[in-house]
Parts: sequence; structure tokens; C-alpha cells
Amino acid sequence: MSKSRVQLVLEALGIDAQLRGRQWWAICPNPDHEDRHPSWRIRDEPGSPRDGYHACPPCGFTGGVITLIKNVMNISGFEARKVLAKIEEGAPVVIKPAPSEVTVVTKPRGFRLRAGTKILPLSLWPPSARRYAESRGITEEQVDKWGIGYCDEGPLEHRIVIVTRDMHGVPRNYTARTYVDHPRRYFEPEPWEKADRNAMFGEQLWPQSRRLDCTAIVVEGAFKGLAVDRACPELAIAATAGSALMPGYLPKLVQFGRVLVSTDANETGDRIADELLWLLKKHRRPAQRFRLDDDVEHDHLSTPELRRIIRSVVAA
Repeated sequence: MSKSRVQLVLEALGIDAQLRGRQWWAICPNPDHEDRHPSWRIRDEPGSPRDGYHACPPCGFTGGVITLIKNVMNISGFEARKVLAKIEEGAPVVIKPAPSEVTVVTKPRGFRLRAGTKILPLSLWPPSARRYAESRGITEEQVDKWGIGYCDEGPLEHRIVIVTRDMHGVPRNYTARTYVDHPRRYFEPEPWEKADRNAMFGEQLWPQSRRLDCTAIVVEGAFKGLAVDRACPELAIAATAGSALMPGYLPKLVQFGRVLVSTDANETGDRIADELLWLLKKHRRPAQRFRLDDDVEHDHLSTPELRRIIRSVVAA
């Protein structure tokens, strides 16, 4: 069997990676990241527009094959394209570094994930963390898809860490939920961590174009967003950072052709929904709310039941 383009690139760059499903995992090749665990992955999906997309959730090193070659070899983008062409032709890669300095930009705006956070496949998590994640319905596919992690040391010890990333896959915020008996269930970033509360969980996988053809669904919190993702992965997830309507949400949501608002069935959820619907309609954006029964939350419903409810609203 012939080798894929991604496999040829990895070999040419000397990156020792292991194939898991459709992705290769390795120690992060970002020279600015002292990675102690295989946190970096690159997609190997020939024919797909996502082929060659790579990401390291802890440090924010992301991009395509060209950016990978450019940063690992410290050359210009022009030279990186020449290197890729040689790799695809099977020619030996011998190139002098470009004189211009190329810098990997990581963790912009000063935000960093807390020390001890590990982004690994669910099968490699500690048993207690894995059992809790599975009890909340989180699947192996979702851990990989969204870059969900856990922390076993430091301030976030014994917590699942759900990272909110921007459209480039760069971490901007997080929610850390304890998986042991701890009086403080949720831990959010402190002000000094410089998290971006205007980032919405889900936007890392929003379509880069033609959003007017898509429907977004707004829920409160990442766990509810994950429940919707399991039920209706075709929708754009837009989960808020808690129970506050941040000013940065509206400019993002008005880019979609239709917005479904499904905030919690309580006084706070009603307030958020009323305000958001008013703002969206003010901007002439089709929007509606569907409210679950009192005391019922999205992640409390079975996936088939939540799918039935959502699709009935979408089809209406």
C-alpha cells in the first residue's frame, strides 16, 4: 500500500508519530512547546479538505501541511511549498533555511491552559476520569473532535477540562468539572488568566464560509453543547460561557442563516433567550427559541430523544 501525503511529510520532517484511526499522534513539533505527552495530532484523510490539518490543543500550534513544514524547518512559506512538492514527488528534501525569521505564534492574548492539563484520547485517561466522562455521555470521538482533556495535578486536579477554542483552534477559555467528590463542582478561569469569555464553545468547527446556509443552536455551557453535538452533529454548536450574555456573541451569531436558542428552562435561561432573540431579530436574523420542560436539561435526555426534539424544531 502506498504511503499517504501526510505520512510522507511526517517521515521527511523526522516526526515520530503513531496512527490512531484517521489521525497521527506525536510529541508536539512546535519548538516553543516542551510537550511531555503526545498532544499533537494531524489528520490523514486523503481527498478531504481536512487532510493535513494539524493541531496541538495545549499550545495552540495549528494549521495545514505548509505551516507545519514552514515552522518545523524554520523556512518561509514559499520554500515550504517547494519542500512539499519535492516530498510528493518522492525527491530527497535538501533545502537551506530562509534568511527571514519565522516564528510560531502560540497562546495569543496571554491565555494558557493550566499546568497539568492533558489532551489525550479517552482510552488513555485515568479510570475515574474516563468513567465520569462516559457517565456524562462524552464519547471517544468527542474527546478527539473537541480536544477535551483532564488534569491530574495542580489547581485543576481531578477535573475534566473542556476547552473553548476559536475558529483557528487556539484555546481561549475552559470549563473544569470535578470528577471526584469535591464541594466546588466547576472551576472557571480567574481574571488574571486572561480568558476570552466572548469565545463560544463550538466555534472551532464552524464553517469558514457560507454560514448563511447553516443553523446554529445556542445553549448554556459546554456539557449541553456536547449533548447537542451527539444528537445533531450537523448543527453549529454555540455554547455560552456560563449564564451571561457576552457582547461578543451577537456579531458571531448574526453570521448564521438561522439561530435556535435553547437556553435553560429557568428564569435565567428565559432572560438570556428574550434578550438574544430581541437582538437577533433587530438584526433581521431568523431566530426562535425552543424550551425544554422545567428541570430538564439537554444532557439529561437520551441522544435519540434530544435528536427528535431538535429535528422537529428545525423542520418546523
